[in-house]
Amino acid sequence: MLISVFGIEERFKINMARNSILDFIKEKINSDNAINASNVPRVITISREYGCPGIPIANEVSKALTITNKTDWSVIDKQIINQAAEEFDIPARLLDKIAKSNPKGIFEELFLAFSDIHLPSDVKIKKTIARILRTIALHGNVVILGRGGVVLARDLEKSLHVHLHASVAWRVGRVKTLEKLTSDAEAIGRINLVDNERIFIRNYFAGESLGANVFDVSFNCEHLTQEQIVQSILKLAQMKGI
Repeated sequence: MLISVFGIEERFKINMARNSILDFIKEKINSDNAINASNVPRVITISREYGCPGIPIANEVSKALTITNKTDWSVIDKQIINQAAEEFDIPARLLDKIAKSNPKGIFEELFLAFSDIHLPSDVKIKKTIARILRTIALHGNVVILGRGGVVLARDLEKSLHVHLHASVAWRVGRVKTLEKLTSDAEAIGRINLVDNERIFIRNYFAGESLGANVFDVSFNCEHLTQEQIVQSILKLAQMKGI
């Protein structure tokens, strides 16, 4: 399933403002350096239920590994969407929406075919995101936050796959603050929507419905501090030789 989406692509057209992470991604994708036994890719993926503190945990893990291993680690998240948007020359927000959607129905495909709207298919977008993520994973020294990274890097020997979860009741308050919502009902609606989108993209890349067994470890953010989770991830990474 995964092999078919990682073909060699043309060089990317650059028409958006550069930033260090996008430059990092382009460098890895365009690199001809082969992965060999002395350069085994080291990857940590972090998947989370909406409202769990994935970003600060990923950042702290990356910083600690950079210091410990004396080599630069990077956190990869929404930059994947920005990179894919450059390839298709469409707004990143629109591409992200298409990437999270179910395949189009026949009438929607026909409408787009006979309209002035020129959008890549959702399948092509998903394959492009998968290719970019897989390429980055194969170069290693990255913490991949979401985006189906657990599926695309699961086969790598030096990899650790983390899941963050918490009760809906605990996540409601964080989501209300994050999105400036005023009611619990609105927050629960957002939680259900985003959680389902994240599950969908993982299942899409895997080609099947996945259970919790796809992860190596799951942490309850309601009962563990961010520092406890970070230190636990680092300890597990050390034990796995990452």
